[in-house]
Amino acid sequence: MCRLMKHVVLTLLVLLFASPALALELEVPVACSVGSDCWVQQYADHDPGKGATDFACGVASYDGHDGTDFRTLNTASKIEVIAAAAGTVKAVRDGVPDNLVKTEADRDAVKSIECGNGMVIDHGDGWETQYCHLRKGSVAVKAGDRVAVGTRLGVVGYSGDAAFPDVHLSVRKDGQKIDPFSADGMTDCKAADRSLWSAKAQKTLAYQGSAVLLMQWAERVYQPDEMDGGALSVKEPAADWPALVVHAEAINLYTDDTLVLTVKIPGQEPVVNRVVMERNRALQRLHAGKKKRGDWPKGLYESRFEVVRQGVVMLERTLKFEMK
Repeated sequence: MCRLMKHVVLTLLVLLFASPALALELEVPVACSVGSDCWVQQYADHDPGKGATDFACGVASYDGHDGTDFRTLNTASKIEVIAAAAGTVKAVRDGVPDNLVKTEADRDAVKSIECGNGMVIDHGDGWETQYCHLRKGSVAVKAGDRVAVGTRLGVVGYSGDAAFPDVHLSVRKDGQKIDPFSADGMTDCKAADRSLWSAKAQKTLAYQGSAVLLMQWAERVYQPDEMDGGALSVKEPAADWPALVVHAEAINLYTDDTLVLTVKIPGQEPVVNRVVMERNRALQRLHAGKKKRGDWPKGLYESRFEVVRQGVVMLERTLKFEMK
């Protein structure tokens, strides 16, 4: 999430990869289930102009983004950050408060410390990795420590210039920023460029781009700040709920994507919330439901969330429960 100067060109690594022993191999830097309780929200930007394009020609990036953001669902999530490769800790920082950046004033408050809490790890042969935005007080290593693959480094947080809870991973070779998904700097729109990830990590991190983060029943409408803070907890709907609402969230959406959230209550007309993206969106939230009028009818309650792109359902999720 750091707002750093946009790269003009990416390093040519032909000579490096002629000898595989010189290449850095990375494992997934978060201890979570990717696609379930953590997601790749943003990749490095490959567009040399003012736009933003990820390595697979998707929209999961922003102008000048120089790393990979592994996000969690909300700030209540406490997922461990682990070393993606063995090396020696070069520098650390802790003590920067966790605070989601939502205004220019928030951003001004973290100037010069955009990375927030984190560390730099030296892997030899000019290779370095940097981890940013860790939770305040969670940094578990110090300068000079040797770390192995999987060593606990801290906890995903939202310190520095972070608009959502994540760990931002930067990779450098001789000081030059490298996209680990496309280390030769090429973009072929097939998500098959040269990768620094291990074979296991490549399977785990197979390109998805857009994703559904959440779909959940609730007894009322929750506000964005509440959603960010994890106030919406998993609960089974109950007969005494004053309202029946379904919340849904999706990331990395394209202009003209249509999001459709439908709630079906037994014996009643479905409630439908349909939103068309007017521009690319990193995150979109929506909800649909009804207030209680008398007793909730017994029977099967269903909800369906769809992301439709050019007439094709790209993502979908359903919820069901039976009121007895």
